[in-house]
Amino acid sequence: MFLTAHGGRGAIVLLMLAAFSQSQWLGSAKGNATASPDERKNPKPAAWVLLIAEGKRQRILTQARTVKELFIAHNIPLNDYDRVEPALSTPVRNFLKVRITRVRVETITQQRTIPYQTEFRYSPVLRRGESKVVQAGEPGIAEREVKVWFKDGRVSLREPGETRIVKPPVNRVVMVGSRGLLASRGVRVRKVMTMIATGYSPDPRDNGKGPYGRTSTGLLAGYGTVAVDPRVIPYGTRLYVEGYGFAIAGDCGSAIKGNRIDLCYDSYERAQLVGRRKVKVFILE
Repeated sequence: MFLTAHGGRGAIVLLMLAAFSQSQWLGSAKGNATASPDERKNPKPAAWVLLIAEGKRQRILTQARTVKELFIAHNIPLNDYDRVEPALSTPVRNFLKVRITRVRVETITQQRTIPYQTEFRYSPVLRRGESKVVQAGEPGIAEREVKVWFKDGRVSLREPGETRIVKPPVNRVVMVGSRGLLASRGVRVRKVMTMIATGYSPDPRDNGKGPYGRTSTGLLAGYGTVAVDPRVIPYGTRLYVEGYGFAIAGDCGSAIKGNRIDLCYDSYERAQLVGRRKVKVFILE
């Protein structure tokens, strides 16, 4: 009816109004694509959050909806081991307290020394009581990797791994002279003690037992038998005494208490030459 009453000019006005209404609708639709209806109608109010990390406290004003969004929005880094309380999915509310426990893991390598053993070998070339070092001992090296866990810079856990031998020890080899023993036989040391040594003999001037007397254990008194305190060295223990040679603990004496050892010799005169001195006593296996 508008076209009939007003002619061509009315038609042009009607078309312009229709085009303007369409452009307004398209613009409104485009704007709605970038924001959800909930966000346009209910924008998130800002909230204060207390962040505690590495011994520091920081207040943050944020519009983040969850703890995870808080970290992203404010460029707060987290590594794979860090712990967060409360959980990342927790909604952000005013005065929420968020704590980060910084956790890191380091692997360290520990070394320890492996002590060497002393090995004695018999030699018919050396006289009884003589010794000669033919190979110097050298300690070995062992390594072990340990995983160390740190919480906020403090060690919280150590996880030791397997130990591997990097360098095996080299035994100290000592050749010793002894009558009637095979040179190829070797012995190992179980313990080394430093003791006060004196000398005695089967001579009556020493013990009144006569030149062919026997010890308290029934052994024939003579070179190679020594008197000990059986509470320190049990009877029957095989020994190597520095400067004396191989021996067996087979006698005792009223004055031989504690770290004392009395070396038996075949003659009274030789026993008197010992005097009183410190010696190393090797307890043999």
